[in-house]
Amino acid sequence: MKNIILTLIAICSFSVSNAQSKKEIIQELTIENANLKQEISTLNDKITSLNAEITSLKKELIVDKVQTPQEYGKTLFDLFVSQRLTKYPELQWQLNDSIYFVKKKDFNKEINNIKNNATDFYLEGSTEGIDWSNAKFLKVDFSIRKPNNEINKTHLVGRVYFENKGREYSFRNEGSIMENGKWKGYFLNGLKDITAEKENEEKEEQEKLKEPYIPEEIKFGIVNFAYHTDEKIPKTMFDLKIPVENNTDYSIDWMKFQFRIYEDGKLKLSKNIIVSEYDGLDSKLEPGEKEFVKLKEIDEVFIKSGVRNGNWYSDVELLEVKPKPSKN
Repeated sequence: MKNIILTLIAICSFSVSNAQSKKEIIQELTIENANLKQEISTLNDKITSLNAEITSLKKELIVDKVQTPQEYGKTLFDLFVSQRLTKYPELQWQLNDSIYFVKKKDFNKEINNIKNNATDFYLEGSTEGIDWSNAKFLKVDFSIRKPNNEINKTHLVGRVYFENKGREYSFRNEGSIMENGKWKGYFLNGLKDITAEKENEEKEEQEKLKEPYIPEEIKFGIVNFAYHTDEKIPKTMFDLKIPVENNTDYSIDWMKFQFRIYEDGKLKLSKNIIVSEYDGLDSKLEPGEKEFVKLKEIDEVFIKSGVRNGNWYSDVELLEVKPKPSKN
């Protein structure tokens, strides 16, 4: 009986030990599996990166077979920002390319500057705060030019657009040509901060919004007035009115203008007149509408030389009109 009990205890101990061993094995395998998955993910990332590099290298190998201006512009940009453009002499202007230029002597004289253009322009952009290594290509916009007084062959000029530090820029590429079915030639210049230009335009628009609206299409006619007919030589005018015509595309409900009278060539009277809807204007002055505005701020005016055929005249200067049309 004692032997049977000892045997059962031994069997149970073996079973527990065996169960623990299997659990540890499962845990180890699970950890190993996770590590393998991580290694596979890392390898996949490396494969993706290598494929991208291979694609880039293949592009460089067939750079002279690019057929469209857009592709050529993108190639120039990629090689330029990576500072490899000078490694491709087949893309650069050479001394024997003077046959394509009208002013051959000038071309031959400037050939070294032309060859160093990519390096010089790279430094110029860096000086102005461009981080070329992080420049992101956006688009290229080329136009075809016929032979002119500089290049005696049909050629391309245009702009390459890119983004850097959250701002949009562009630069100009001058005079690329097609030679034997392959693009060649470039001269980079005209770096432009497009974002800054947009910001300045918006600032100017905001400043314009603060300025008074003075449309040229508002026309004033000759002043009308009354005078005492019983006088031999009437010298006092009153009940002054002036015709106003709205030739804009917008309704007007408020207007400010300066009315002036001159006599013997000297300013005799100057008065700012304000009229608005139902106060000087019968209602809104609609597009194409004409209305006589009473100069209520002026009671009467004495004209020494006489109001009829006298040596006097009047003029009007528009100062502001409301409402101001919106930008849209």
